[in-house]
Formats: sequence, C-alpha cells, structure tokens
Amino acid sequence: LVKELDKEYFYDRVLARTALKYSQTLEELTMYQDDDAMVKYALKHNGEAIRYASKRFQEDREWVRYAIEHSKKGTVMYYDCMEPYRKDKEMVYLACKIERWNLVYVDEAYRDDLELAKICLEQKNNPNTIFSFLSKRLQDNKELVLLDLEGDYPETDCYSKRLQDDDDVAAKLYELHGPEAWSWDH
Repeated sequence: LVKELDKEYFYDRVLARTALKYSQTLEELTMYQDDDAMVKYALKHNGEAIRYASKRFQEDREWVRYAIEHSKKGTVMYYDCMEPYRKDKEMVYLACKIERWNLVYVDEAYRDDLELAKICLEQKNNPNTIFSFLSKRLQDNKELVLLDLEGDYPETDCYSKRLQDDDDVAAKLYELHGPEAWSWDH
C-alpha cells in the first residue's frame, strides 16, 4: 500500500509511524532512513529494518545491537549490511540467542563453537534445525545430539556414525519421538 500511495502523505509523522511498524516500509519512506527517531521506531517493531536505514546506523554498533535485540526471531545476520558483524562474537551470540538460524549466516568459525551450539540447540519449538551446519567435531558431541533430539525435527542423519549407533541416543530418540511412523518423517 505504501508503494501505491503518494509519498507526500507520509510527511505526516503519525501516519508514517503507523506504516513503519513493518520493516519493509522504511525502504519506501526514504525521507526517514536517516531520521533517528523514525529509524528507532522502525527498529523497535522489527530490527530487520536496519537493512533500509542509512549507512550511519548500519555502521554504529549500538544501533546494530538495538536492531538485533528487536529482530523478533528473524535472521538479521542474513542481510548484507550485517556482514561486518558476522565475525563479532558479541553480535553473533546476541543474534543466535534470538534466533538460532542466524548461525547459518555468521562466520564459519562459529560452527565449531560448543557454547554457541548449546545456545542454539536449547531453543525449543523452533522448526529451523541447525545441526547440519555444525562442525564434524560438534556433530560427534553426545551432549549436543541429546539437545537436538529434544527438538521437533532432530537431524539424526547429521550425527556422527558413532552417535547414530549409540544406545543412549537411540533410547532418547524413542522416548521423545515414540514409535509412530509419522514421528520419523524428519
């Protein structure tokens, strides 16, 4: 709708604030991409709006932290503007605490980070599975395998051969997911 309307309407900041509740709107309302109050309002509703804010916001750690904190289970690390922060431990951990799928987009060195893997795998009721993105070393970690089994879609095919043949892992899988055929789709 914002694309279809004359942008003159949105010089009314009250109307603009209503529209800025949706992250994509900041792309269309270019007059607010460098406005502190309006960018903060857009980020508050969805931190992924950082991708449409001016460079000065994207290059400021405090603004980026605010955007990540408000990314509402989104994969904020996916966006090109986040490339400088994909190696930044503080930002990576923050993003992965909010949504584990961010692990897919950060520097590959983090795929061998045991602590970060635990943070990601402890998130329950999350359909985005990340086990296949972990290093081979971590795919052979029994503690992580047991955490993965607690999720809705355990990636058993990514476990090391040793753990795929482990009696404790098999017992836990059976306990958590039962004998019904539909439980084994994934």
